[in-house]
Amino acid sequence: MNTRRCRGGGAKEPQRASSPERSVPQSPQQHKAASPTAQHSLEVTKVLLAAEKEKVKGLQETIKELQADKLFLQEQLSCKNKEQKGELEM
Repeated sequence: MNTRRCRGGGAKEPQRASSPERSVPQSPQQHKAASPTAQHSLEVTKVLLAAEKEKVKGLQETIKELQADKLFLQEQLSCKNKEQKGELEM
């Protein structure tokens, strides 16, 4: 009796992931070997996040200064416009 199946027929068995990237470490030694890289990546990400936060703070300060300058210049322009209108009426 022949028990072999043809390639195209019958139920297919699910394929398992055989790539090492997808496999879960099976021993504590494998887990520890991957840990320093993950720890380093986490530290680098934290440093980059801190740098971005500082950059945002600097940009926010610049925006506040520019808004204050804009308000000051608008007031100066308003005063000059009032002076010019006063001169025209005389």
